[in-house]
Amino acid sequence: MRITAIAASRSIEETGVRRNLLEDLALKILYQMGEMSLHELASHMGLSLGVMERVFQRLRKEQLIQVNDMAGSVYRVTTTAAGKSQALELLSQNQYAGPTPVSLDDQGKPHGSSPPTPPYMRVRIRRFRDLSR
Repeated sequence: MRITAIAASRSIEETGVRRNLLEDLALKILYQMGEMSLHELASHMGLSLGVMERVFQRLRKEQLIQVNDMAGSVYRVTTTAAGKSQALELLSQNQYAGPTPVSLDDQGKPHGSSPPTPPYMRVRIRRFRDLSR
C-alpha cells in the first residue's frame, strides 16, 4: 500500500487533525519502530516533512524524543525514557500506530494528485471519529 502525504499540508492545522493526535501517533510509532529518520517517520505517518518537523520540535522540547544521529542533514530520532513511558501509556489506550487518519471533513476528497480514500481505509478512518474532533 502506498501512503501519500496529506495534501502536502504546510501546517498542522491544514491536516485537519489535532496536534496532540499527531504527536501521540509519532511517539507510538517511534517507540515501536525504534530509531527512524524524520523522513521515514513522515512517510510512515503520511505527513509532509514540514509538518513532521513541527511535530518533532514539539516532542523534542517536551523531552519525549531525542536526536541520535544525523544522516546528511536529516535527524535520526528515538524516544527518551519519558517518551517510552508515555508511548506505553498511549498504547495501553489505543494500539493504532499507522498512517495519520484523515479528518472526517476531508474523507474521500482528493488531495492534490492523491486519489480519493479507498473504501478499506474509510473503515479505519471511522474508527478515529472521536480522536479527530
